Amino acid sequence: MSESIDGKKSEYVTLSTHVLNLGTGMPQRGLAVSLLNEDGDFMAKGITDRSGRISEWKDTTRLLPGIYRLRFLVGNEASIANHFYPFIEVVFRLSGEQPHYHLPLLLNEFGYTTYRGS
Repeated sequence: MSESIDGKKSEYVTLSTHVLNLGTGMPQRGLAVSLLNEDGDFMAKGITDRSGRISEWKDTTRLLPGIYRLRFLVGNEASIANHFYPFIEVVFRLSGEQPHYHLPLLLNEFGYTTYRGS
């Protein structure tokens, strides 16, 4: 369980993401991202804004601690045409030790990396 701003315990956590295109040196705008549970079942979706961020998800904003997946649809015409990877799926664990988690994705045409942000 995470601790809220007022010091009370909360069973829910929130998640945001940020996509930066290293090929252009700019945030990746208009990228479709799906949030999936551990089994790969759809939970929520979002589209990166002009700063490359998704702070609020359509369909859900609060998550229980557990294992989730973010699927970034990078290889379609609306995002990065001719990207080597049609999609990038990142599997991660939300432990609930913090009230908010941030998962950035850095990418270019032939590669990507991710890390746990703050």
